[in-house]
Amino acid sequence: MVKIQDVTGWRDTYWGMGVAEVSAVTGQEYLVENTNEDFKGLIGLLKIPLVYISDEEFEIVFQFEKSTRRLAQVHIRSKGNFTGNSATPLHAAKRVLTESYGTSERIGTRDCWVWQFPTTTIELFHTAIADISSFTAIRFTPTINYQEMVRSPAF
Repeated sequence: MVKIQDVTGWRDTYWGMGVAEVSAVTGQEYLVENTNEDFKGLIGLLKIPLVYISDEEFEIVFQFEKSTRRLAQVHIRSKGNFTGNSATPLHAAKRVLTESYGTSERIGTRDCWVWQFPTTTIELFHTAIADISSFTAIRFTPTINYQEMVRSPAF
């Protein structure tokens, strides 16, 4: 396996691309406009509503800076609200990410793993409430922004 030196974004995207550029490189036949998501100064303008990681269903939201409309984050999240502690989407995503990007680092005691490169940081996290719901997400973000978001673990 070749060690990856850097990741410039998600697939053929890179940070700072405009909406039309992201649309052109991701394949317009898969994209839908997605104007209703607002996340901490970012807005999800484009979405791929269904992708598969192994057999698990996920969706991809391309989040842009509100003021510039430039790509600032790609958020991939499990579809559906799994009851119980279903970690199947987590295991599928972790396996594919590890095969693609190498070994990850676990963050503290959380169900969170990180692959960090000079340009992009990939974060995989899982949240579960026993017998109620389970959620898995992958976030591709510029490393410079990720370093600002890191929280200190308790242990």
